[in-house]
Amino acid sequence: MLQRRVRNTSTIAAALVLVPALSGGAAQGEEVVELRPLGPDPHPYTTEQGRFVVEFTPLDYTHDRRNPERTNVRVDAFELPLTVKYGATDDLEVQVGADLFAWERERDADTSERSRSRGFGDTELRAKYNLWGNDEGETAIAVLPYLGLPTGSRDVRVGGLYGGSYVPFEWEFADGWAFEWNPGFHAARNAADDGVTFAFSSEWVLERELFDGVDAFVEFDYEIAAESGSRWVGAIGAGLTFELNENTVIEPEVSFGVTRSADTVTGAIHLIRRF
Repeated sequence: MLQRRVRNTSTIAAALVLVPALSGGAAQGEEVVELRPLGPDPHPYTTEQGRFVVEFTPLDYTHDRRNPERTNVRVDAFELPLTVKYGATDDLEVQVGADLFAWERERDADTSERSRSRGFGDTELRAKYNLWGNDEGETAIAVLPYLGLPTGSRDVRVGGLYGGSYVPFEWEFADGWAFEWNPGFHAARNAADDGVTFAFSSEWVLERELFDGVDAFVEFDYEIAAESGSRWVGAIGAGLTFELNENTVIEPEVSFGVTRSADTVTGAIHLIRRF
């Protein structure tokens, strides 16, 4: 089965994620249990009951130089997201996540004016329920609602409650091939801060197993908001998934915006560790 998906102190979390499981498998006489695929959310598989998964992204960098207003503004951003997941039942997983640190710099190339913001990000509470395909079958689907709490520093928090839900789906349609579709529905305060705006997002992923423990994927993401004057956001990307062992996955990826509303380039490295 392909190991695919799917933005506490950071020192301890990073150490936990990076500790390799070098045991090499079950001891003699123990029953070998096939574990579920690991990857950055959203993906349709839940954590096994009673176990924890830590998803840590030590590198999440964004650069943007194209905007709908066509101004000569450059934006650089860096985030340090961490998510802890727990298998509450065999099909239900609960999650808590936050940006341990967020930093953004905006620079006007015409006037040389600069602004910076940094601090702790908002907290998200999530729950994922697998409808089918957790342990068998060619398809799997889940629902993943989330709620954002405005706990971040003043300069980086979104402002107000926000929430929505993903419906991640995966289909292993051929030997070594998988297709993923991750539609999402979102609600948040509008730009004028006088009401609520809604948005729809979608992600398509095509993945190919290159050889044992290494997968490659390409993806297309877009988002469109219902707010008047909003423009659709689109990006294409690619990456690799390295399964170091059954409990540890590393996934580097890069994406490029195809619309002016999207970030010009984004790069990230995800580390996922099961306990």
